[in-house]
Amino acid sequence: MTTNCAESFNMVMRGVRGLPLVGIVEFIMYGSAKYFRECYMAVSPSLNNPSVVFGYKKTEYLEDKIKKAQQHTVTRMGTTELRFEVTCNGTSSRGVHRDRIVHACVIQEDGRIRCKCFMPKLYRMPCSHVIAACRELGVSPVPYFSAYYRKEAIASTWNQEVYGYATVGTFT
Repeated sequence: MTTNCAESFNMVMRGVRGLPLVGIVEFIMYGSAKYFRECYMAVSPSLNNPSVVFGYKKTEYLEDKIKKAQQHTVTRMGTTELRFEVTCNGTSSRGVHRDRIVHACVIQEDGRIRCKCFMPKLYRMPCSHVIAACRELGVSPVPYFSAYYRKEAIASTWNQEVYGYATVGTFT
């Protein structure tokens, strides 16, 4: 698990290994500043657009899960709580027949969600089973995403400044 991170770092640093230590530190500093600037410029056009709620990766995830949730069959099971039984499609992605898989989902009044697949708990966003249950209820799955996936949180992550060694200090 740690090998991939080290290999990624080695890939970035492969061209600067022969430089003096000051050159390596400058390479890391300017590369980080460029990376922060590019990430912020990628998210900044969507900040004033009210129709965009998440970053583009989570928007793609939501669209993919909504498409997958349309193939699920939902049965409401709870009497006092919003408990659902979600039956997944009976074929795999390659068309091979498999047994039907049934997941139990609970949508709580306080905004928390639970599913047998544990994806909502692990990733802090609804899985296709919860999205299918939301469709059955007629509610949007957007409130069940963590606030960390919203565009404002992404923008506040990337709008930080990286200062060079010559710009640290007081300005007159």
